[in-house]
Amino acid sequence: MNSHMNHGVWRIATLLLAMALGGCRARPTVVEPGEAAGIDEGLSNGYSLLHELVSKQKNLDKLLWLKSPPPELAELIREAAKVSADAESSIAKFAGEDSAIALDRQDLPPVERGVREAIEATTTRRLLFTSEDFAVVLALKQIEATEYGLHLAKVIAEADKNDARRTWLAQFEKSYTNLRDRFTAFLAGN
Repeated sequence: MNSHMNHGVWRIATLLLAMALGGCRARPTVVEPGEAAGIDEGLSNGYSLLHELVSKQKNLDKLLWLKSPPPELAELIREAAKVSADAESSIAKFAGEDSAIALDRQDLPPVERGVREAIEATTTRRLLFTSEDFAVVLALKQIEATEYGLHLAKVIAEADKNDARRTWLAQFEKSYTNLRDRFTAFLAGN
């Protein structure tokens, strides 16, 4: 009975961590060229990828239910989750206001999707089930995520002609740069 309860606790912990790192993600819609009239495939692809990233990152603070990192890292986790939740809302608003942006158009090859899923699964196992230092692994993963997000925002801004969205993307890039630098400083001091 006791081992059955422990198995249930681990299943719940795994689910919570998967939500925090992987999120609930819809599969990208496969659309033939020319089939999506009015949709800007390049912008949609970029905003879809950024939306997926921030949708995952917004749940980062759920890790604090399972683990107790140092207070400085816990604060960074909360801040990254808030910045990401705000970004998710903004990106959804952009897509709602502009029919040229569709958030289900990532157009990633199946191999790339598979690699991303494998990395998420490996990260989940490392954070939950290994004896590695949770804080170090988490800080490393956050450096990677924020680095990806800030560069994604920069590239999208170069392609987007909408001044208001470009301004927002520049601010998002600054926020994620700040987070990346702070996660790096945490890791350097650890």
